Amino acid sequence: MHCYEDFHCHFRPALPADFDHLRDLASRCWMEIYEGQVRQESIHRFRKEDGAGAYVREFLPSIQVATVNREVIGMISLTHGYITGLYVDGRYRGNLIGTSLLHNARLDGGHLLDVSAANRRAIAFYERRGWKKLRAFEEDVFGTRVKAFTLVRAR
Repeated sequence: MHCYEDFHCHFRPALPADFDHLRDLASRCWMEIYEGQVRQESIHRFRKEDGAGAYVREFLPSIQVATVNREVIGMISLTHGYITGLYVDGRYRGNLIGTSLLHNARLDGGHLLDVSAANRRAIAFYERRGWKKLRAFEEDVFGTRVKAFTLVRAR
């Protein structure tokens, strides 16, 4: 989906004041990715344990955000070369915001990431940008085992 309005996107480190917006974005995107591939018990557990909030609390110091009119519309985290949580609000997809977040993380040393094997749109996104599957594995997603890939991008 493209956002056809004229807008200016800004990139900056996440702030503690962004917590609620980041949790909401991470939660919405997690549901979009996993709702169709995990058991209902896993979705219930994700909500009950505030999985999105736990993610944001853990990674807040390493999260970069994209904002439009001071609203957080995208995020990415980079820790020790590992990229996690590239999320872009659906209203702004197709405007190169995810590409820009990923590019900035690469410039800062990001060269590995994990992606759900069922998230074909994300895999295609990464592959178009030169990322390659390094290995397949199973991950535990709140009690459901799902297939995933680690992708790598040559430095």
